[in-house]
Amino acid sequence: MNYVDRYPVRPEDMNVQHYPEAGNASPPRLFVLIHGFMSSAYSYQALIPELRLYGEVVTFDLPGFGKSKKTLRYRYSYAQYALTVNAIIKLYVTEQTEVIPVGHSMGGQIALRLPKIMPRLPKKIVLLASSGGIARLPFWLRAATYLPFFSTWLRRYIRKHDVSNILHEVIFDSSIVTDKHVSAYEEPLREKAMYQALTKFIRHREGDLTKTELAEIHVPVLLLWGEADSIVPLKVGEKLVGALPCATLSTYPEIGHLLPEEMPKETAKAIRSFAES
Repeated sequence: MNYVDRYPVRPEDMNVQHYPEAGNASPPRLFVLIHGFMSSAYSYQALIPELRLYGEVVTFDLPGFGKSKKTLRYRYSYAQYALTVNAIIKLYVTEQTEVIPVGHSMGGQIALRLPKIMPRLPKKIVLLASSGGIARLPFWLRAATYLPFFSTWLRRYIRKHDVSNILHEVIFDSSIVTDKHVSAYEEPLREKAMYQALTKFIRHREGDLTKTELAEIHVPVLLLWGEADSIVPLKVGEKLVGALPCATLSTYPEIGHLLPEEMPKETAKAIRSFAES
């Protein structure tokens, strides 16, 4: 038994949110929304009503984040996350369902790993300001995670940063940031178990997919990017679209890193057009 599937988290241990289609897509279509680092399914709350018009939607808090379980037995790696996402997908698909993973930021790296493990290839993949080109964390930092006080130090370090300020920095039009918005991102940070899970994520996270690995993904991929993204700059998207065999990049001026929240209608329309092409 390898480490990747040793300690899976069951879907019932996760905050999984399923939304039936509000339109009438044919063939049936399932959009699988995968959030980014230090985020949760909440990041898709503005996109879901728009996307439901074009297909069924499932989203969730990845293990270690949001309201999902934060067990220390889970291996917090991209490979294990992909297996967990695939287990959720199996709950909602038939042989006719077109599966379209949508990954934001770190979620893009998880989405790109799905073709290798899914029994049937996803129909298409959508990347929203996906991370790319990030190496595995240095050995000294991974080794430090075995120190008993590491998660406490991590909590103090993260809690020094103001969530409201961060949201104002990553969103181009900060007028959309509300108190509810800030609270939704801040609430998981109060949970001690999250920092213990994050410690293991630092230890287990692989590097992003290499050029060789990206070249093996023969699934059509749409990349959507905000030109004002200060977290994952546009140049990352340009490198990804050059490395993926069947990829298209669309960019948007005056949009930052949180595309699902900054431009939900435009994002949904772009995804629909891509899904139906």
